[in-house]
Amino acid sequence: MDEILVAVAKGGELAIDLCLTFYEKVFSDEEDEGERSVADEPR
Repeated sequence: MDEILVAVAKGGELAIDLCLTFYEKVFSDEEDEGERSVADEPR
């Protein structure tokens, strides 16, 4: 049972990470065109 919870937690973190990355790209493209923001830097 614990393994399932751990897997769900990790999956949730990944999903949240993907969503944040996606929204950062969308909003940074709309707001500041031309200038690079920290969100656009490769990690």
